Amino acid sequence: MIATRLAYGDALLALGAANNRIVAMDAEMSNSTYSEKFAKQFPERYFEMFIAEQNMITAALGLSKQGYIPFISTFAAFLSRGFDQIRMAQYSAPNLKICGSHSGVSIGPDGPSQMGLEDIAMFRSVLKSTIFYPSDAVSAFKLTEIMAKNSGLFYLRTNRKETPVIYDEKEEFSIGGSKTHFVRNGLKTVPNGETKGFDYRSRCNIARSIESSKGIGQIRHRNGRG
Repeated sequence: MIATRLAYGDALLALGAANNRIVAMDAEMSNSTYSEKFAKQFPERYFEMFIAEQNMITAALGLSKQGYIPFISTFAAFLSRGFDQIRMAQYSAPNLKICGSHSGVSIGPDGPSQMGLEDIAMFRSVLKSTIFYPSDAVSAFKLTEIMAKNSGLFYLRTNRKETPVIYDEKEEFSIGGSKTHFVRNGLKTVPNGETKGFDYRSRCNIARSIESSKGIGQIRHRNGRG
């Protein structure tokens, strides 16, 4: 059981070692988003932006225009504060990698005020944005790598709680497409969106519980472009 936010921190650290153009920024949540891993190893390339998400987005856009690859992170709920800057950044050919942690309702003791519920809707409205919602730590790590390798505005949605690891390290991921995990003789599919907010294991349990009555055919984990 590994939280996807922890995998993001591990991936960011590895990317920082491989590419000195990668910089990281956080809105004083680095101990929760795990960008602190990058900060401790590469303090000269880490910028603590404190509780000023608007300023963080603007500064990241500026850094990207200077040839850097900025990874910015905070709680998904707090990105709503900086959404005007994200919306305006879409017109500047942005190269921004944004990570929103503590998404959905499964955030334990942090409470409802910290739940990121509107983040997918926000980023789907942004021109040419790409949204990743990894199902486990392996996919979170590899999708973070994909963000670094591709230019554009990317959003990675991570969870607070630990979830089962369902992929091995050899699994490959790409922008778009889907992966099928649970197959039965039937006609219908339960896509990722119908069980949004639940982890992969919960989706499989739901599929099995309603299989007999609704003829579930497959569960697919989708990697979609917003």
